[in-house]
This record gives sequence, C-alpha cells and structure tokens, in this order.
Amino acid sequence: MSEMRAMKNKKPYSWQDKDVLRLIHLRYDGSDKELTTAIALYLVLTFVASNKGSDNFEVTRGALRGYSGLAFPTIDKRLKEFEELEIIKIVRNRWSKKDKKKLPLVVTLYSLPEEKGM
Repeated sequence: MSEMRAMKNKKPYSWQDKDVLRLIHLRYDGSDKELTTAIALYLVLTFVASNKGSDNFEVTRGALRGYSGLAFPTIDKRLKEFEELEIIKIVRNRWSKKDKKKLPLVVTLYSLPEEKGM
C-alpha cells in the first residue's frame, strides 16, 4: 500500500487483501458475531493504513473503537487472533516516560505468503 490508490473520480480508497478476507471467513466460519467483528476490525485496519499511506502505522485502541464501534475486549481479542493468523504484527505496551502514558499501537498489515494464499 505504499502508493495511493484512487478510483476514476480521484478519491482515495482502502484495499483489503482478498486472501486475508478468505482466511478470516474460514477462521470464523460458524460464528456470525465473531465473523462480523473480525471483518469490521480488518476493514478499519485497512482504512487507517490507507489514511496513513502505509502498511505500517500507529493507531490507538480508542481510534479503533471509534471507527469500528467494537468494545475494547473484542478489539484486543481480534487483534491477538489476527497476530496468530499472521495477518498483522503489533508493537504494544510502549510507554512515554515524559507523559507517563501508553503510546499508540504500531500495526503492520501483512499480505498472505504465497504458500498460504487461498
């Protein structure tokens, strides 16, 4: 996602990796609520990546909640599952010594390796 993609009307939009979407569908098959929340969170992650113009970006859990409408426990659970699926990598629990507060998550979105492609 290093280059900005735009439709014919020149407005930018976000892209989702179809293989990742298929993997999410397979992972959460049989649970409508889990599938819905997983797709929502993945969509939000790709939206933020598009806004930042990079597959590697900082985002707060609060921003993820605001964009997705999901509760913090659901966000945390899905992010952990996405890491297990190897579709994202997260650097978390960083603290600002100056402000004594937690800094945003650093998220990297991955495409599926060829051998995992669907």
